[in-house]
Amino acid sequence: MNETSTSFLLAPAQDQKVAIVGGGAGGDGEESTSRFSVVDLTDPDPRYEPAADYPSPARYISAVTLPDDHTLLTGGSVGYRGNHQSDLHLTTSYDPQTGTLAEVAPTRSGATTTRRRCCCPTAGS
Repeated sequence: MNETSTSFLLAPAQDQKVAIVGGGAGGDGEESTSRFSVVDLTDPDPRYEPAADYPSPARYISAVTLPDDHTLLTGGSVGYRGNHQSDLHLTTSYDPQTGTLAEVAPTRSGATTTRRRCCCPTAGS
């Protein structure tokens, strides 16, 4: 279920923790997951451990680390390659200090447009 998942380094980088969220079965399978797991790379035997579940099964989520060390997770879709019928209009904020995930303002656009907006704020306007 790691295909189409999102992984990212949690802040602060010195803590050497990596998160993985969402993902789906290989190929064009329709199954996706709400899994959210974290691994501590300083552990002598590092393993992904479950963190807070994402509010929806998801693929193709965009993750951005914010100046306050939270990670903003937005966009994505439930189904394989988006297809605009399974777009997620969901945005969450993950706090690495408390391990909590909170929903914030929803997105108005689908998976593909949201990804462009994270890189270029004027895209799709």
